[in-house]
Amino acid sequence: FGGSTVSTNPPLYTFAVIADSHIDPVPAAEPASRSNLRNAAVVEMLNELAPDFVIHCGDIVHAPPFGPYFHVAAEASKRLYRSLQARIFSTPGNQDIGDKPLHWMPAPAATMEWTALYEQYFGPSYQAFEHKGCQFLFVNSPIMGTSSALDLAQRDWLASTLARLEGQRIFLTTHYPPYLLDDTEPSSYDNLDPAQREWLLALI
Repeated sequence: FGGSTVSTNPPLYTFAVIADSHIDPVPAAEPASRSNLRNAAVVEMLNELAPDFVIHCGDIVHAPPFGPYFHVAAEASKRLYRSLQARIFSTPGNQDIGDKPLHWMPAPAATMEWTALYEQYFGPSYQAFEHKGCQFLFVNSPIMGTSSALDLAQRDWLASTLARLEGQRIFLTTHYPPYLLDDTEPSSYDNLDPAQREWLLALI
């Protein structure tokens, strides 16, 4: 454009982003569901692409943590992704630990207990790591606004981590996006509530 040339420098590295795998609670001895077959195909594709690592933006499983089948679905997800050759980092979605705290949501709000259950299978619900000069931060968005000890601890962690990393290249991963179309839009099933959105956008 405008006489500029396209750089031929190779990328520093590649990483893949996946989300909403919704793995069904199918025991190992039973035939795979359509959703689980799709996830098996995703693993094959990722192995062909050979990224440095994979980011999962949440809703890993389809069975909610307050039901009887969460453990079965979590075990099924571990089996499906065991053959993934790249390391995977994830952040919890509302299917994994409960919905954001609104009375009209179709599932109970996220809790510390359900987050602890998620962490048993998938690792920390919020975390950070560095890769080749870039910083990757993951936040637990369903817990935001619950005023739980975990919500408050994450707030302190994110503020101090961003302050420490000021000026560096940062990627931030969350399940609920701050907004879909406009930062003044009302709350919906698919975005952060205005209070949480305002706090997060001001912070970042």
